[in-house]
Amino acid sequence: MKLRARFTQWLNRASDAPHSQPALPSRGDGGAPISTEGAVRLVSVYRAISIISTAAAQLPLEVERGGRVLTAAERPAWVRKPCLHMSRSDFIEQIVLALATGGNAYLLRHTDGKGIISDVDVLDPAECFPEINAQTGVKRVWWRGRAYSTDEIQHLALMPLPSRSSALGLGPIQAASTELG
Repeated sequence: MKLRARFTQWLNRASDAPHSQPALPSRGDGGAPISTEGAVRLVSVYRAISIISTAAAQLPLEVERGGRVLTAAERPAWVRKPCLHMSRSDFIEQIVLALATGGNAYLLRHTDGKGIISDVDVLDPAECFPEINAQTGVKRVWWRGRAYSTDEIQHLALMPLPSRSSALGLGPIQAASTELG
């Protein structure tokens, strides 16, 4: 499936998801709140996200150990191809799209019997919800009805504001929704 079709499919699911971020209210000038899906339908927003995600997908990945950049042959296999069912550039693009549209991305780590990372999946952010235990400060991520530790699911949050009551990030669409609405 082409990336654009997957992105559109993801947006449609995200708009119906119970944990998706609600549209922020407008600044009161008569504009209605705008959802992520509605914002991405604006040509300028769509193009900006497309430019950012395409540029990020083309960036090289470097690995350093002890201050030395590893050669391609020395890099772990999961860095060369993090996800077994998509290319490295598509993998990076999926992460950037999730961060740009909703402020949050989630990565599910799979390991072999020795604890070595064998595969990393980009999860649908609409199916995930981060939670911080108020007593212990321990963060966990809920996905499909089960809580996962941060060793299993890594939550990437774009601009997690300290005043927010949860660990959710704030994406550019949510931050600019008053101007977009």
